[in-house]
Amino acid sequence: MWDYKVIAGRYSLDGADVVVENPLGRGTLQRILDHYGNEGFEMVSSHYDGINRELVLLLKRPRGGTSAAAFGPGAAVAASMGTVGRPAAVDPDMPASRRGGGAAAAGGAGRRRTKADLDRLARDD
Repeated sequence: MWDYKVIAGRYSLDGADVVVENPLGRGTLQRILDHYGNEGFEMVSSHYDGINRELVLLLKRPRGGTSAAAFGPGAAVAASMGTVGRPAAVDPDMPASRRGGGAAAAGGAGRRRTKADLDRLARDD
């Protein structure tokens, strides 16, 4: 069983940040994902409407906020959004390609890119 959260709002670009605004407030996409990631949620789906500048994110976590460590030693637990040491909830039944692009896309043995990795890639361009 899963708990789901839907985040919807208008977005704008502020330099390198994506700023999301809805009736609940305004914040960067990075902070929103960090906040809900700390609560055990992981992003399952996203939809960006470039014409109307609208964003819809679908997040999920195991019911009751169980951490990914409960899935056992075989589960792929990755540090997300630069929060090393805090496991992200991972669905062991979901194909690896839906969990971050696999080892080839992450540039390592099954790990997700950290914020530092992404910042370094952005500087190299």
